[in-house]
Amino acid sequence: MKAKALAVSALIAIAAVPSIAVLAQSSGANSGAAASADPMTLTTPKDVRITSVSSTEVTLAWDIAREAGVKHYSIDRCEGERERCMFFKVVGTSKTKTFTDSDLNPGSTYNYRVQAIAPNLPASYSDATTVTTPESDAAPASSKDHK
Repeated sequence: MKAKALAVSALIAIAAVPSIAVLAQSSGANSGAAASADPMTLTTPKDVRITSVSSTEVTLAWDIAREAGVKHYSIDRCEGERERCMFFKVVGTSKTKTFTDSDLNPGSTYNYRVQAIAPNLPASYSDATTVTTPESDAAPASSKDHK
């Protein structure tokens, strides 16, 4: 019983440092299927996609396998071609699986990545998705254009 209490105390201490907590959980003797059910394990957001784009605004959506424990999502952006993006900057957070980024420049390329955040335990970043805003927004078609 005393050994089990020490193990729990060590895990609590390790959980304060997220990268160590993930390593400690995955390297234990009981890793595998049991580790995926661990409430301290967050899943990485997947399928980050652009749901709408204008010359100055982009809306993103994503999926996540398990939302249990997620406090919010952190959305990072890097402007420019993906190959040249080395530094992403947090542009916002969302409590839902969507986010709209406004005040963008027309004709510019942006890369986005998403991270699930729980108290003291961030998940890995999603793969980056890239979008180029149009130079201008298309004017709405008038009724006389449709004959």
